[in-house]
Amino acid sequence: MNAQNIRPRQDGTGSFDINPADSFTEGSYQCRAVTQYGTAVSNTSLLQLAVLQTGVSHVVRNVTAMAGRPFQIPVVGITCFPPAAYRWVIGRVVDNEQQHSTASRQVTTSTRVQISEKGN
Repeated sequence: MNAQNIRPRQDGTGSFDINPADSFTEGSYQCRAVTQYGTAVSNTSLLQLAVLQTGVSHVVRNVTAMAGRPFQIPVVGITCFPPAAYRWVIGRVVDNEQQHSTASRQVTTSTRVQISEKGN
């Protein structure tokens, strides 16, 4: 192993530790055990680094909906891997200073209510 952050364990199992994981350690890994009797090969494992965009500002905006008219709540999605799953809730109020939140229920989709994969 040629990376400084990849270290083989000394327990005879063939395992290794990656610390810290970074974009240079992403890729396919496969174990090969070689003895005088032959070679055993493991399944290939794919290591991908999960990434979550940080520094996203949370701005609370008031929007107005008119009865009988189409309505959209715009969302600024986050950049991450694996892709984020978005869900909307109704009635959840969070007060970070008081550590208080009220009960909420998830918005269900129908022919009238739709949520795109990007959260809109």
